[in-house]
Amino acid sequence: MAKQFKRAVFTPQVDSIGLYSQMLYAQVSEILYGRKSIAEGLLQAQKDAENMYQAEHLGK
Repeated sequence: MAKQFKRAVFTPQVDSIGLYSQMLYAQVSEILYGRKSIAEGLLQAQKDAENMYQAEHLGK
């Protein structure tokens, strides 16, 4: 399918990328609906990602 486009970009092969993306998209939605500022949403997304990374890699 990618050959049909002039430029296609794929998600990097990272464990749990779907979960990380969901956390980011959740915060983007909060920003777009005006429930959080950009700074608040990005800070929360960073915290969520760091917590998940620690749980996945440091909790073993």
